[in-house]
Amino acid sequence: MLLYIQKIVADLLLPPGIFIVLLLVLSAYMFYSKQRGRYLAIVITVSLYLFSTGWAAGMLMRPLENMYTAQMKNADVILVLGGGASLRSGPLNKAGEPGGYSANRLLTAAQLQHRLQVPILITGGKVFAGSGNEAQIGRIALLNLGIADDMIIVEDRARNTEENAALAIALCRERGFKHICLVTSAFHMTRSMLNFRRENDAGQFILLPYPCDYQCNETAITDIFSFVPRQEAFTVSYLALHEYLGLAARKIL
Repeated sequence: MLLYIQKIVADLLLPPGIFIVLLLVLSAYMFYSKQRGRYLAIVITVSLYLFSTGWAAGMLMRPLENMYTAQMKNADVILVLGGGASLRSGPLNKAGEPGGYSANRLLTAAQLQHRLQVPILITGGKVFAGSGNEAQIGRIALLNLGIADDMIIVEDRARNTEENAALAIALCRERGFKHICLVTSAFHMTRSMLNFRRENDAGQFILLPYPCDYQCNETAITDIFSFVPRQEAFTVSYLALHEYLGLAARKIL
């Protein structure tokens, strides 16, 4: 019990918990003194609180992550999308380090390659001035995971999912790949499939989604910590909202 209390107190003293507590105090003061804007303050406080709880984060994320199940039968190529990279080099990778989402995708792709014995196509370039080239850094990570160099194909120019789809599909067409095992984070799979299907409007390719890097459980598991504001939950909410916004924009534009 003491361990649980310590964790709850720590979460309330660290962002976003501390900001929610301060906003709650401010809202209470505004209601007590009947200041204008008090209803807006409480709406902001409640919204920030909900997005910071595992319960709400799971409600937002779970529909995205449960949309597709893993498929890999008859794959000609494993196409893995980049998910961020840093320029911080280390003994294993002088070019930089894969971000957390990229690392999980690359690990999944490496395991699939050992099983399927087909090439891996990595797509992702340098997105920001302060970030690394995702595909080039991913290539070295795959080499370190035991994947042969001649089994790795690099597309290192794409800066977003739309460009991932266009440039990677062009490479698949050039090399004669038909059955594409698409590896990306589960929360990102719906938007990825939407973009790749647009590039596959002639039906030349068969897309086999292989989601990985799950951010929440398949079914809800509720306990006291599901309602304690935590930075991890806020990040999951952010990722889910980002995907919903991207899906809406892609369907409109």
